[in-house]
Amino acid sequence: PLGLFGVFSATPSRDAAKGETTRILSEAMKRLPEDYAAAIQLYYFQGVRGEELGERLQRSRGAAHMLLARARLYLGDLLGSTSQFFTDSP
Repeated sequence: PLGLFGVFSATPSRDAAKGETTRILSEAMKRLPEDYAAAIQLYYFQGVRGEELGERLQRSRGAAHMLLARARLYLGDLLGSTSQFFTDSP
């Protein structure tokens, strides 16, 4: 799942960064409103798409995607600048 955020491990330092990123993402997910966390969990981690996403979230397909968009923004605010967590070094 962290590949969605551009995190791929190949070295011990990257493995450590991946672990830290996982911890930070997990903590941020806990702080999301329940419906936002559900939308992100279903879409990004379980691969639920289209009509099924709406059904699982008990919303229309369009409303589910709007919820997901708001959830991504909220999560981005919680995470802050990605520069806190990712570096350009190998």
